[in-house]
Amino acid sequence: MEQDYLRRNVLKARDTADGPHHGLIEQTVPYALDVGYDVVVLEGILHRQRYLPLLSRLRDDHLGTTLAYYFDVSWGETLRRHAMRPQSDEFGPDEMRRWYCPQDLLGWPEERLVPESATPAETTTRILAELDRTGMTAAGFQLRLVSLRNRSRRIPSVSRCAASSTERCAQ
Repeated sequence: MEQDYLRRNVLKARDTADGPHHGLIEQTVPYALDVGYDVVVLEGILHRQRYLPLLSRLRDDHLGTTLAYYFDVSWGETLRRHAMRPQSDEFGPDEMRRWYCPQDLLGWPEERLVPESATPAETTTRILAELDRTGMTAAGFQLRLVSLRNRSRRIPSVSRCAASSTERCAQ
């Protein structure tokens, strides 16, 4: 589930700590699990300051395993990756500078860092292996929620399943 899609396209809402998209995310993630999706990935720039309460509720209310991934990507690499995206003309470095928040970790013991040197294939392999270690298998997921923290890139083979989380720096 793309946080930006739910916020920008569905609700036409600004990214605020108390925006209506928080409620939609909080209803959509459990709904997907309730109707039988085995893996839900919440993907987006979900800054700690704005999203930690929501993400903590999702994690705490979830009976299964929750995994959190933070993509630790430098400002220069973020700009390079953005230039390769189809929507790179929609916003530029000035807007991105306001969103960029290095080391914006949730502080959860289960949060894992993905270094900028990791390729999408390496990251996907890592996440699938970590799912296997939790009792899940790549062929038959029993996991109920995977939370990815992603600042600057999508992992197509994982992001199509569900969602990611990060949070906003204090202004």
